[in-house]
Amino acid sequence: MKAKFFCTTGMLAGAKFEIGRQATIGKNGGNTIVLDPPQISDRHARIFWDDAQKCYRLEDLGSRNGTQLDGMRVQRREKLGALHIITLAGMFDFVFQALPDEGLPAARQNGFKVQTPARLNGSAQNQIGPAKPVFIKREAPARARRRSSYSRTMIEALPPSFSGASFEAEKFQEFQQTRIEAAFDARGWPRKATDFLLEVKNTGGGWQNFQLNAGENVVGRAPECEVCIDDPSISRRHAVLVVNFDKVSVRDLGSRNHTFVGDETALTEIAIPLQAPLRFGAIEARVVTNAA
Repeated sequence: MKAKFFCTTGMLAGAKFEIGRQATIGKNGGNTIVLDPPQISDRHARIFWDDAQKCYRLEDLGSRNGTQLDGMRVQRREKLGALHIITLAGMFDFVFQALPDEGLPAARQNGFKVQTPARLNGSAQNQIGPAKPVFIKREAPARARRRSSYSRTMIEALPPSFSGASFEAEKFQEFQQTRIEAAFDARGWPRKATDFLLEVKNTGGGWQNFQLNAGENVVGRAPECEVCIDDPSISRRHAVLVVNFDKVSVRDLGSRNHTFVGDETALTEIAIPLQAPLRFGAIEARVVTNAA
C-alpha cells in the first residue's frame, strides 16, 4: 500500500510526502510528517493502513484546531478511499491520493465521481477507443461543502475537460507523476522554491548548485530526480532531502553506498545544519541558503 499527501495552495504549497503503512502529522519533530505552522498541534492527525478493512484511515489526535475530511470535521477514525481533501487546522488543504493496489477500495461517496464524456453530454459519441473519464461534482448538502478562501475547493478548480483523471485504471510507476498531481501542475500550481540550495562538489573541484523545493527532493542518478547526480557511486534513488520551512533534513533511501551527515549514517531522517558536510556515496555536498 502507498499513498501521496501533497499541498498545492497557501503557505505550504509544494509540500509533498509519501505514506506507507502509517504517517503521523504534527509540529513535533518525532512525527513522520512535520509541519511547522503554529496552528498545527504537536501531534495533530494520523493516517494509517487498516489491514482488516484493506483501506487507509484518518484520525484526529486531539488537535487544538481540528482536522476535516472533505469539509467535515473528523471525530472518529474515518475510512479513506482513493481521493480526498484533508484540511488541517481549518486552513491547510492537502490532497490525499491512495495509489492503485490490489484490494484498495473505490473512492467513498465524498462528493466526486468519474463519468465518461458521453454521459456528461447526455448522448453517445463517436470516438476511437474507450471513453476517458473526467471528474464531475455531485450535488452535496450545503453543510458538507467547504469553500476555501479562494472560493473553490482544489478539486473543483480542476478543468472539466481534464481527460487524465483515471487514477484507478493505471498502476503507479516509480518516478512518474500520478495523474492527479499532473492535473494540479497543469493548473499552474508548481512546487514552491525555497531559499535553500544543495551545493554538490564536482570532479573538477567546483560546486554545482541545486535549488531545493518545499517538501521532498529526491537525490539520485535517475533523470527524474529533483537533484540528479551522474556518478557511479550514486543509486538511482539515493536519498531524500526534506525542506520544512527553516529546516532541512535528509534520509537515505536504501542506497548501495549510503548517505552521511558528517560521520553519521542517515539511516533515519537527520536534521542538516547549514554548511554541515554531506556525502552521497562518494559525492561531497552541503546545504546553504541564498537568503539575504
